Amino acid sequence: MRGEFEGWSEPDRDELVKKLLPIIADADFPGIVIGIHLDEFKKALSGRTDLPSLFGTPYGACFQWVVQSLMYLQIRARNSERIAFIHERNDFQAEALDAFNFVKEYSNPQRAAIGIAFGDKQTYTPLQAADILAYEGNKRMRNPNKPERRPWKILNPDRRILAAHYGRNNMHDLIERLEKVRDGRIDEINQPGGWRGYLLGTLQASSARPL
Repeated sequence: MRGEFEGWSEPDRDELVKKLLPIIADADFPGIVIGIHLDEFKKALSGRTDLPSLFGTPYGACFQWVVQSLMYLQIRARNSERIAFIHERNDFQAEALDAFNFVKEYSNPQRAAIGIAFGDKQTYTPLQAADILAYEGNKRMRNPNKPERRPWKILNPDRRILAAHYGRNNMHDLIERLEKVRDGRIDEINQPGGWRGYLLGTLQASSARPL
């Protein structure tokens, strides 16, 4: 309701949003939504004073998973083009940059050329689309057993969105990964039976169901 939309009524806004959501869904690319169940994470780290410093923040971990997922999807597509990541200019920039640099250094199997830049949602339209996806993905993950919201159905009509999170059933995988980082066993994460295999299995399973 600001800028070019100042003075609009809520019904006018809602009508425009209904027209815009299908445009995102019609684009020929998928979305990725990553989340961490904070309560389960806190339980898993209870008494583990050796791991929080390696983990960083939940936001940084989620961003790392997104970047990592895209890197492995690139491998599966047999693509070697440069990837430019655009992150919103906000309070999480430092965490995002740390996560990105970790992936670039330790989890870039084909040494693909990747870069990261920071921009504002007000001037960079793709970030606005990503914000819509993040909002609806958050709603979906918080209540996965409830019926899908109408906007989520419009954004994800053919289950193209890869939506996954660390929760009660797979938090141990996150802890195991942190232990390997701590012990200098980075190579094990990238072995077919290690982190790469787990990630690809997660993505394949996620693409077959909403969450």
